[in-house]
Formats: sequence, structure tokens, C-alpha cells
Amino acid sequence: MMPRDYYPLLARAIAGLEEKTAKVRQAVYDRARAMLIRHLRDLDGGLSAGLSELHALEEAILKVELEAVGPEELKHVSIDEAPSIAERAYLLWEQAGRPEGTALEHWLRAEAERSAEQSAETSDAPNDRHG
Repeated sequence: MMPRDYYPLLARAIAGLEEKTAKVRQAVYDRARAMLIRHLRDLDGGLSAGLSELHALEEAILKVELEAVGPEELKHVSIDEAPSIAERAYLLWEQAGRPEGTALEHWLRAEAERSAEQSAETSDAPNDRHG
């Protein structure tokens, strides 16, 4: 089964906001993630289908954010990174003993780990200043 296209729904939700700040947009995305996780728990369609849906949602969020702030301002997970986050979330879930109802927790932990890795890479980069 093909994952849904969440872009139209998210784009409408963001367009309908009175205040379109990063904080308010993030709240919309967090709510969409939480709702999808609840829906996936009820469906019991398997982790693979769930990760496909989460990936589709993250792609839609990225697209909406690109439109909202432009590519130079976007500090978020790229479409290319989402599969590695999904794989890490799956590994975390397996390591935890495959507990029911923890997909969002594992996804967010995987995202946080990736963000920490990127911060470490940035701080380890050599300084380009000459002088």
C-alpha cells in the first residue's frame, strides 16, 4: 500500500493559521505526527507500513517548511535523512523489546540523536578563518 500524500492537508493547515511563526508551525507538525502515530497504532499494519507513513509525513513537513521559510533558512531533517532516522527508530524499538505504542518516542529519540550528531560534526569542523 502506498503511503498517503500529507502535503495538501499540512499546506492547508499552515495557510489557515493566523500566526505562522516557526513555533506555531512546529506545533501543527507535532500534532500531525502524534495523530498519525495514534492512527498507526489502531491499524496494526506493521512497522514497515508505519515507517513509510511517517516518512511520507516528514517529506510533506519538509516541503511545507521549504515554502514557509525558504531553503536557506530550513534547519530540519532532509528527505534523504528521514530513512536513516526511520531505520534508527526501528533499531531503538527493537532494542527496547518491541514495546507497543512507542513509535513516536523512538522516532523523536532517533531525530534527537541525528541532530546531536550534526551538531558534533559542525563543532568539529575546522575553522576557516585566516589570520
